[in-house]
Amino acid sequence: MSKLKLGRSVPVEIQEVLNEYVDIMPPKLPKTLPPRRGIDHEIELVPGAKPPAQNAYRMAPSELASLRKELVEFLIAG
Repeated sequence: MSKLKLGRSVPVEIQEVLNEYVDIMPPKLPKTLPPRRGIDHEIELVPGAKPPAQNAYRMAPSELASLRKELVEFLIAG
């Protein structure tokens, strides 16, 4: 069993868990969706219900840049 190479920002406890399950946790997540299964997740909506009115919350500029980058990656991946 090989060990994952993680950055220093990952706590030792998390590194230990990831290394314990290295055979089922890929070092990098795939860019595609998993295959379809017999049952799809479904969210039942209440007819006539409206989403709660609330303002968007503020983000630090670095967080916003990361979010935008991730959104672009998701849009490209489909």
